[in-house]
Amino acid sequence: KTELLYAEKFKTADEFIIALKQYINYYNNERIKNRLNGKSPVQYRALLQEFKFIILSNFLGSLHF
Repeated sequence: KTELLYAEKFKTADEFIIALKQYINYYNNERIKNRLNGKSPVQYRALLQEFKFIILSNFLGSLHF
């Protein structure tokens, strides 16, 4: 995202890499999205995976072999 580049000036490539890693962590783990039911992208994906597991478990449990 461009806001990282325009928000500050970096003196070295290492400073930029550290800031980029921090921003990626924030963007994926801390940033809350209304579109994702008030969850961060990582929280939403984990919830979706859990939901898929429950649905699949219920489906497989209903099968009669």
